[in-house]
Amino acid sequence: MTKHTPGPWKFKTAANGDNGISAYDTGIFAEAFADIRHAGENNRDEALANARVIAAAPDLLLKGKHLAVKLAEVYRAAGQSPKDCQAIREWMEAVAKAEGQSCP
Repeated sequence: MTKHTPGPWKFKTAANGDNGISAYDTGIFAEAFADIRHAGENNRDEALANARVIAAAPDLLLKGKHLAVKLAEVYRAAGQSPKDCQAIREWMEAVAKAEGQSCP
């Protein structure tokens, strides 16, 4: 599976009103369409919100992995198995989905 570009990704609105997400100093650019068609309507605010979430995704993935490791350490220190923590299991499922893998 090809890895994603780690970023940092930044959301920008150009002077002409076009929106995009770029990975700083990599030359990689993802266009964020200003119009989202849902039930026959255009919703620019929703498109912009989606672009911000997409731009933040690599950071969220990395920071979430660090948080899961720390939480697992807390569980182990308390004499419990991290596998018993539903939050860790759910996070690892989300990570597997983001990385195109199946969760064990």
